Amino acid sequence: MKNRIMLDDVLYIVKEMYNFIGVEYKRENVEHDPEWFMRHRWSEEEQALFQKWLVKHLHTKHRQRKDYAEECAGWFMHLYGFTTKKPDEEFRVRSQSCQPYDC
Repeated sequence: MKNRIMLDDVLYIVKEMYNFIGVEYKRENVEHDPEWFMRHRWSEEEQALFQKWLVKHLHTKHRQRKDYAEECAGWFMHLYGFTTKKPDEEFRVRSQSCQPYDC
Protein backbone atom coordinates (compact mmCIF):
# COMPACT_ATOMS: atom_id res chain seq x y z
CA MET A 1 0.00 0.00 0.00
CA LYS A 2 2.77 2.44 0.93
CA ASN A 3 4.56 1.77 -2.39
CA ARG A 4 1.34 2.51 -4.28
CA ILE A 5 0.98 5.84 -2.50
CA MET A 6 4.58 6.72 -3.31
CA LEU A 7 4.10 5.79 -6.99
CA ASP A 8 0.93 7.87 -7.20
CA ASP A 9 2.76 10.86 -5.74
CA VAL A 10 5.69 10.47 -8.14
CA LEU A 11 3.23 10.39 -11.05
CA TYR A 12 1.58 13.53 -9.66
CA ILE A 13 4.98 15.26 -9.52
CA VAL A 14 5.81 14.21 -13.09
CA LYS A 15 2.42 15.50 -14.31
CA GLU A 16 3.19 18.83 -12.66
CA MET A 17 6.54 18.93 -14.46
CA TYR A 18 4.72 18.65 -17.77
CA ASN A 19 2.22 21.32 -16.68
CA PHE A 20 5.08 23.72 -15.94
CA ILE A 21 6.23 23.57 -19.57
CA GLY A 22 2.74 23.48 -21.07
CA VAL A 23 2.99 19.96 -22.50
CA GLU A 24 0.25 17.36 -22.17
CA TYR A 25 1.33 14.47 -19.93
CA LYS A 26 0.85 11.03 -21.49
CA ARG A 27 1.56 8.14 -19.15
CA GLU A 28 2.49 5.76 -21.99
CA ASN A 29 5.27 8.11 -23.12
CA VAL A 30 6.83 8.04 -19.67
CA GLU A 31 6.32 4.32 -18.94
CA HIS A 32 7.84 3.02 -22.18
CA ASP A 33 10.67 5.52 -22.60
CA PRO A 34 13.52 5.33 -20.07
CA GLU A 35 14.79 8.72 -21.25
CA TRP A 36 11.42 10.52 -21.15
CA PHE A 37 12.87 13.42 -19.20
CA MET A 38 15.36 14.17 -21.99
CA ARG A 39 12.61 14.63 -24.60
CA HIS A 40 11.59 18.08 -23.36
CA ARG A 41 13.33 21.33 -22.46
CA TRP A 42 12.56 24.11 -20.03
CA SER A 43 14.06 27.47 -19.22
CA GLU A 44 16.09 28.09 -16.10
CA GLU A 45 13.17 30.14 -14.79
CA GLU A 46 10.69 27.27 -15.33
CA GLN A 47 13.11 24.88 -13.65
CA ALA A 48 13.56 27.17 -10.63
CA LEU A 49 9.79 27.66 -10.28
CA PHE A 50 9.16 23.92 -10.47
CA GLN A 51 11.88 23.16 -7.94
CA LYS A 52 10.38 25.74 -5.57
CA TRP A 53 6.95 24.12 -6.05
CA LEU A 54 8.42 20.66 -5.41
CA VAL A 55 10.10 21.77 -2.18
CA LYS A 56 6.80 23.20 -0.96
CA HIS A 57 4.96 20.02 -1.99
CA LEU A 58 7.41 17.75 -0.15
CA HIS A 59 7.50 20.04 2.88
CA THR A 60 3.72 20.27 3.26
CA LYS A 61 2.35 16.97 1.94
CA HIS A 62 5.07 14.71 3.28
CA ARG A 63 5.96 16.83 6.30
CA GLN A 64 9.63 16.83 5.47
CA ARG A 65 11.93 19.36 7.06
CA LYS A 66 12.49 22.18 4.60
CA ASP A 67 16.23 21.51 4.24
CA TYR A 68 15.56 17.82 3.58
CA ALA A 69 12.80 18.71 1.08
CA GLU A 70 15.26 21.00 -0.73
CA GLU A 71 17.82 18.19 -0.87
CA CYS A 72 15.25 15.69 -2.19
CA ALA A 73 13.99 18.18 -4.78
CA GLY A 74 17.56 18.80 -5.88
CA TRP A 75 18.16 15.10 -6.38
CA PHE A 76 14.88 14.68 -8.24
CA MET A 77 15.79 17.55 -10.55
CA HIS A 78 19.27 16.14 -11.10
CA LEU A 79 17.95 12.68 -11.99
CA TYR A 80 14.66 13.47 -13.76
CA GLY A 81 14.56 17.18 -14.56
CA PHE A 82 14.07 18.21 -18.16
CA THR A 83 17.05 19.50 -20.12
CA THR A 84 17.61 23.20 -19.47
CA LYS A 85 17.54 25.59 -22.42
CA LYS A 86 20.45 27.97 -22.78
CA PRO A 87 19.42 31.65 -22.99
CA ASP A 88 20.86 32.01 -26.51
CA GLU A 89 18.98 28.86 -27.58
CA GLU A 90 15.67 30.42 -26.51
CA PHE A 91 16.51 33.52 -28.56
CA ARG A 92 17.47 31.42 -31.60
CA VAL A 93 14.22 29.46 -31.49
CA ARG A 94 12.17 32.66 -31.27
CA SER A 95 14.11 34.41 -34.04
CA GLN A 96 13.90 31.40 -36.40
CA SER A 97 10.12 31.30 -36.09
CA CYS A 98 9.90 34.92 -37.25
CA GLN A 99 10.17 35.15 -41.03
CA PRO A 100 11.12 38.40 -42.79
CA TYR A 101 8.20 40.82 -42.95
CA ASP A 102 6.23 38.69 -40.45
CA CYS A 103 7.50 40.56 -37.40
